[in-house]
Amino acid sequence: MLACVRMPQVETIKRQIVARHRCVYNFVRAVCAKEARRFYDGSAPPGHSHARSSGATTAAARRINIDLSDCLIDDETVSLIVKAIRESSCNEIHELVLRRNIITDRGARRLAMHLQKKMGRIHLLDLRENKISATGA
Repeated sequence: MLACVRMPQVETIKRQIVARHRCVYNFVRAVCAKEARRFYDGSAPPGHSHARSSGATTAAARRINIDLSDCLIDDETVSLIVKAIRESSCNEIHELVLRRNIITDRGARRLAMHLQKKMGRIHLLDLRENKISATGA
């Protein structure tokens, strides 16, 4: 009897987790797509080179900062973030802030593995205040 009462709650929690994962994944893809559009259509902020106007691309023109602090990012969500970045041709992430989440050693190793696979360059990766031990660091 007790198991039957709790089953709908478990299903609700599972659906919420899936929805949160989908939301973070879509957010990262949207940020990368928006920056790519701004770069290629020439609407990047003043002072940046535009591919359309000068024919040259610079790292400063595609400087993308993604801040997902305090978003309950777990190890599975780290994989989705990396997947979204890889799929969206975001090869110049300036800052990826994953501070104050619930990433463990496993998620940190997964992130490092993807970074080594030429995901692009990340100039600042902030993993402070997660559940990463010295082993995962």
